[in-house]
Amino acid sequence: METLFFIVIAIAGLHFLYESVILPSITLKIKYKFVKLKDEVVMMAIDKKIDLEEAKYVMHSIDISSRNIQYMTLSTIINAKNFFSKNEDVKKESTLNKIKNERLKQIHRESVKYLFKALVYNSLMWAVYVVPVCIVIGAYGRTISTYKRLIDKINTTSEKDFDKVIHGGEYCPS
Repeated sequence: METLFFIVIAIAGLHFLYESVILPSITLKIKYKFVKLKDEVVMMAIDKKIDLEEAKYVMHSIDISSRNIQYMTLSTIINAKNFFSKNEDVKKESTLNKIKNERLKQIHRESVKYLFKALVYNSLMWAVYVVPVCIVIGAYGRTISTYKRLIDKINTTSEKDFDKVIHGGEYCPS
């Protein structure tokens, strides 16, 4: 019981360290990457290399992504998927397809990539809880299958020996 208590305390300490020190640092690093992308769009707009409406769309997308990094979790993704599947009135055609500038499309894809990284980092602590459960389930399954094979082997050996004795064969256990 004491061992379980110390394991729970260690996991809680690891979780606290990750959520209060490591994850905010990673989130800030990702936010800086969003700022870098936004600065590039602004510079392209200042140099008049791109359409202003396209630039506004991409900048708005980057802003939304940057502000909502902490909400990128598996449950948020599932809720968003359910929302879009239930609401047919939501526009099916992506506005991204209307953007003509390839660099803006690439910037938008990079922001989505950073958002996915945020999803991974925000969900990383689930591994601390899920991996031990998976290990226990795997070990349990392997143990049960080993016991079943052992019991089947014992049962099969006994039946062969019993049949030899009954039918007058020589009994020589191997």
